[in-house]
Amino acid sequence: MNNLLAVLVLVALVGEGLAIKCYQCTGDDCKGKEPENCGILLNACANVTGVGDVKRQCMINTGTGCMREPISGGRLCVCSTDGCNGGAYNIKGNAFVLLFSLCSFVLVKILS
Repeated sequence: MNNLLAVLVLVALVGEGLAIKCYQCTGDDCKGKEPENCGILLNACANVTGVGDVKRQCMINTGTGCMREPISGGRLCVCSTDGCNGGAYNIKGNAFVLLFSLCSFVLVKILS
């Protein structure tokens, strides 16, 4: 029984040391904060952007990248390195990439 308890404590300590660190805050609360350990079960960081608000949190990794919710316009970005959810969502940069991609697609269709 003592050996089992020692193994469980060791696993918990090693898991905590290997855990990803993410920003865990909402909006202006994020200023001056450092990433926090997510624990052993949550292995990814997320930026959830709604109308005028950004929430940063830990989550289970279901695949990295970003996706937009078409009805609300919200956006979920998932990443898997320490502190990767610290950056703000750059709508101007993403709008440029989207516009450039759309123009390229139309140009290819016209020329082919």
